[in-house]
Amino acid sequence: MAPKYRQVSLIVRYNVVLFPFDSIEFERGLATQGFILREPEEPIPLGTRREISGSVARKGNVSVHLDTPRKVVGVHALDVETALEEMDSLEALIKEEFGIDSSGMAEYYEFVAGVHIRAERSPIESWSNIFENLPVIKKASDIIGMDSTSFGIRLVPKGGVPNQVDWFDIRIEPLVQSATDYHSVQVVYRRTSRDEVFAFVRGFDDHLAALLSLVEQG
Repeated sequence: MAPKYRQVSLIVRYNVVLFPFDSIEFERGLATQGFILREPEEPIPLGTRREISGSVARKGNVSVHLDTPRKVVGVHALDVETALEEMDSLEALIKEEFGIDSSGMAEYYEFVAGVHIRAERSPIESWSNIFENLPVIKKASDIIGMDSTSFGIRLVPKGGVPNQVDWFDIRIEPLVQSATDYHSVQVVYRRTSRDEVFAFVRGFDDHLAALLSLVEQG
C-alpha cells in the first residue's frame, strides 16, 4: 500500500509580533541554494514593511512559502522525506543569515498531508463491517429510514479543541472518485515542539500502514 502524496507541507509559525527577518534577504539566500525566485515586486518606500503571502521560490517539486502577516514560513513538497530535508535546510539558512533559532521562537510547527493509497480490500466494505453493529448507526438508520453506515473516520485529541496549538486531525475515508479501490487520508498535526512534529513526520508512512491495517482488518 504505497502512498501517493497529493499534498505535503511543513511550516513553522513564530511567536512574535512582527515577522522576524527580512524577506528580501531571505529570498537572496534561497537563490544560493538553487531555488528559482518569484518575479521581483515593485520597490516599496523606505521604512515600509513588505507583506508577503504565498510562494516565493521553487526548486523542482519543492516550493518555499512565506506568510508574513501570520509569521509563517514553510515548504511544500511531494513526499515527507523531501519536506523534512528542505525544512532543515530552510531553518539552517535562517539561523546562518539572521541568527534566528526557529525552534526557540516557534509558536508551533505544523504538518499537513493529503494521501491516496490503493486498498487491499474495498474501503466501502471495510467501513461497513466496522460500523455494522454499532448501536448509534442502527439508531441513525431507523431515523433516516434506510440502512446506513460510516464513510470513514475522523480522529482528533480527546477533549481537545481545534483552535488550540497542540492538535491533530486525521481523516480516513474511501476516495470519492474510486471508493472501492483507494483510501483517502488527510492529516493535520500541530505541536509546539519541533522534535515531536519531525518525529511524527519521519514515522508517517508507518503510521499510515498501521491505521489502514486496522481499517481493513475491522
